[in-house]
Amino acid sequence: MVALVATVVYLWPVAYGGNSGIVFVAGESMLPTYTSNDVVLTRKQDSYAVGDVIVYTIAAGDVGAGHQIIHRIVGGDGVSGWVTKGDNRKYPDSWHPINSQVLGRVAHSAAIGGTLRSIFVLLLAPWVWALAAMAVTFWIAWTFLAARDAEAEDVSTADAAVIIGVDMIPEVAGGGNDGIDPGRCPYAGTARCATCTTRFEDRRCA
Repeated sequence: MVALVATVVYLWPVAYGGNSGIVFVAGESMLPTYTSNDVVLTRKQDSYAVGDVIVYTIAAGDVGAGHQIIHRIVGGDGVSGWVTKGDNRKYPDSWHPINSQVLGRVAHSAAIGGTLRSIFVLLLAPWVWALAAMAVTFWIAWTFLAARDAEAEDVSTADAAVIIGVDMIPEVAGGGNDGIDPGRCPYAGTARCATCTTRFEDRRCA
């Protein structure tokens, strides 16, 4: 379960506040590095550099606004805008994305098709990530409550051991059990006595 939670956290999409993205390659602009239908996993970075393959969103107002592009950085910077170009293109892109438009740098890629592609498409659905978030939240809450109950049980066991242990105190010279009356609950007359639910058949509770 821990591994599953770690995987969900690692793959949590940028769109929902995470640092990862899953993108399908379309077209031939990145040949031979990536081919159409390859799937890439991106990771959000604090900074990018020339040579990085990034995925960015075309800014509103530009031709193709909202579409995602996977190309390599060949110049520029994240403030004034990166210069990007497809590995199979002669000229750079007309768009110059800034860091806020970059979804991430490509970290992993794989060539897939058919059933696997359908599975990845399913994983991109918002409801899948909503269910994953619920599962992680439930697991964390359950783990916390289980640990709290176990701690409470340990404390109760320790308290019972103290009470039961009173009768086991050896007699000392002069008589008595070192000042403790074996016929009387050791918590009698204390604050603990008021909340105690234990009753002894052979000793007094007050």
